[in-house]
Amino acid sequence: MTEFTGLSVDGYKIGEVIGKGGIGTVYNTTDSSGRDFAIKIMQINPFLEASVLDAVIEGAVFSSRISDECARIVKVHKAGKTPEFYYIVMDFMGGGTLERLLNDKTVSLNKKLEIGLSLSRTIECVHSKGLLHGDLKPSNILLGDEDVPYLTDFYYSTLKKNNRILPQGTPRYMSPEQAMGLFITTSSDIYSFGVLFYELLTGELPYETSASNIMGMIDTVSKSAIVPPSRVNKHLDDRICAILLKLLQKKPEDRYPTMRQVSSDLKLCISGKGISSGSDKTMFERIKDRFFPGKSVKS
Repeated sequence: MTEFTGLSVDGYKIGEVIGKGGIGTVYNTTDSSGRDFAIKIMQINPFLEASVLDAVIEGAVFSSRISDECARIVKVHKAGKTPEFYYIVMDFMGGGTLERLLNDKTVSLNKKLEIGLSLSRTIECVHSKGLLHGDLKPSNILLGDEDVPYLTDFYYSTLKKNNRILPQGTPRYMSPEQAMGLFITTSSDIYSFGVLFYELLTGELPYETSASNIMGMIDTVSKSAIVPPSRVNKHLDDRICAILLKLLQKKPEDRYPTMRQVSSDLKLCISGKGISSGSDKTMFERIKDRFFPGKSVKS
């Protein structure tokens, strides 16, 4: 592995390592005027298809085009490649990633709901511009001041490509259709948001079974039942549980159709209003009756 600290890339002086991911390492960096940024370096190697890195760069380029309209996307300033590595220069975010908050009991439930609402609105904006993210997970959510979430690391595809893409992603956060290697739509992002939001609110992944390897995790995502969220966190009420269960339906047609509707229900939930519509039963009760028939599911 090449040591990049001290080197210059495209006019940026690389500093110390501030984070590592599955395909890259993030460093502090400064431009010629001394302003601070972050740079992600992804080295080319025979075990990683070039198409994966090309997709990440493509995602960075397209996300930069909408970052002014979708304000809570980490702004990308440059992206490119050399014969040895790919790189993305972006704003430096000092709060770490959403992973920091997953098991932090000092963060209130209301604060986590506000983070979820902010993130859902950002994804809603991304979808409205004809883009998918394709790899939603806590490590791809950077935190700014007061833990405001910013979306980064798009595995880009435009919805204009037959409205579907063939993805690469992170197995534990994939939708069932993504895990099975099927083409995906915005509904896959909706499911992945449900997984990371469930984990933010409970500290655990939503599945009845677990796995220690990639193939096992793909099987879990595709087939394992969802643990009722109130079983893991007894402080979650009917409305929050209903939102999570609807996000995490195995079939795309059973999920929320758009992130706009997710945002709407989260806003109602935070304001203390009901999210039921057109029925004497709450959304939680309707989902419970349909997907957990004959079972008592504590809310």
